[in-house]
Amino acid sequence: MEIHIDIFLEKLAHHQPKIHLNNEEIAVIKAVKLMEKNHTSFDPNTLYIAETSNLPIEHVSLSRTNLLLVSENAIPEWLITNQSLNIISLIGHCKISVFNEILEITSEYQKLNDHSSKLFSILSEGKDLQVLVDTASDMIGNPIFVRDENFKILAFTQNVILDDYIWNKVVSKGYQTYNDLQFLLKNGFLSTVHNVKVPVYFKHLNNSIEKREYESYQIEIMKTGLKQNMSFIVKPVFFEISKVTIPRVWSNIYINHKNIGHVVVLEAFKPFTERDIALIGRLSDAISLHLQRNRYYENLSVNKKELLIVDFLDEKIKDRETIKERLRLSGWEMNSSLRILTLSSNDKEISDYSFNHFRGFFDRVFDMVACVLYEGRMVVLLNHHEAFSEVQLDKLNEIMQETDMVIGISRPFTDLLDLKKYYQQSLKSINAGRRAHKEKVLFFYDDYILQHIFNLCSGQESLKELCHPSLFELIDYDRKRKTDYVKSLYSYIMNIKSQSELATAMNVHRNTLYYRIGKIEEIMNINLSNIEDIFSIYLSFKILEFLGEDLS
Repeated sequence: MEIHIDIFLEKLAHHQPKIHLNNEEIAVIKAVKLMEKNHTSFDPNTLYIAETSNLPIEHVSLSRTNLLLVSENAIPEWLITNQSLNIISLIGHCKISVFNEILEITSEYQKLNDHSSKLFSILSEGKDLQVLVDTASDMIGNPIFVRDENFKILAFTQNVILDDYIWNKVVSKGYQTYNDLQFLLKNGFLSTVHNVKVPVYFKHLNNSIEKREYESYQIEIMKTGLKQNMSFIVKPVFFEISKVTIPRVWSNIYINHKNIGHVVVLEAFKPFTERDIALIGRLSDAISLHLQRNRYYENLSVNKKELLIVDFLDEKIKDRETIKERLRLSGWEMNSSLRILTLSSNDKEISDYSFNHFRGFFDRVFDMVACVLYEGRMVVLLNHHEAFSEVQLDKLNEIMQETDMVIGISRPFTDLLDLKKYYQQSLKSINAGRRAHKEKVLFFYDDYILQHIFNLCSGQESLKELCHPSLFELIDYDRKRKTDYVKSLYSYIMNIKSQSELATAMNVHRNTLYYRIGKIEEIMNINLSNIEDIFSIYLSFKILEFLGEDLS
């Protein structure tokens, strides 16, 4: 048990105590004792309850001591001015009664510490968020739900039926709707808890209470001293028609000083105690530590769009109604098709430094929707209005050459329910591109569709059997005669529309190129003016690339 001496002062407010805090070093109390006459040995972190008549004659023995003095007379000046003492004084004559009050306070704090220890023990054991919520719900005796900033429900107390609109939405949908958000904004819930570091108790008032009684209640709340700098805030709730029919405590979840979600506990089955509200605050801290294991939540730039993208990647959203609500909550209006770019590093996760560096680049150069860290990779979602410009591709290639990373780019798409599929498309383009073109860093899925098909077929039959047989005759011809007709054929097939440019690139005259093509047709017994033969040879080259064959 560790309680600051100020807490005792607050709890004993009805006695109108006075405090003389002269020694902050010993202000944390770990034990409480009743002091009798002739007491001479004092521990600096114990609070001693005594009458002034019981104080020792040898004042020197009071060095570094916390005292709670019960007296009907004024406290001696020599005590007040002693810089090594902390003194709470109150008017009265029954120190036993005060001692019992102090024991009740320490007992409550001991229970709080025990419960807090159990929560953090669950956390250290690596159990999931639902176990943490279920345990806290049993301790407090009331139902709990946890949501992130995107109003997605992360966990809630199971098998609880309540006559409460918000709770029923939580249980039935797994998220809160856009209309719920507007209700909370309109009625001041969100503004009340904005950037508040302590729990907020929304205390519901009976609908029959007159306005003057309501205002009187607010004044009484202020008199109690329950202000923002104390352990919690009380916020009266009074609506003629309200979706919030059950009082509740709302506690923000922070990671690195950024609010990333909320813990909400409903006062459904038993009244809250101060210990309950304090425990809710510690539950928020435990959940914060749990969520920091998820590298996405740890990232300081987390926003509603990015939370939504992660949910799509995890395939947690599967119906149109949910998509519509979550888009409204995140303020995302889709007005174009999308593309996914996935950045992958060789055999390691992308660092936070690299993530932030590339985030800035994509935001400057492309029409970026959002980007997230997912499965150790950086996933970038772009609005796709038209094909990438040469300038964009040049800048992308340039920045990628400075790293050990590669990029896979999906086809455009419009249906967010397909987002996971197009993410996998970008990964397939990386895998295929690395096999076929190790020197490249930028891989478009459209360039590697055949490799994807080959991968699907490779388990069913030998892909080499699909190759044009005469290509192997040409390969054998080259090897035996030390010619390079295969290389010429490959260049011809890949540049079929521009033979003049091909001849220039090969540093040969066009007539020389035509001679080589004619010789190839003779060796292979094919007609390269026939589209079927061209496609068959093209397909054969792609299969051999996929299989990693050396054609040199």
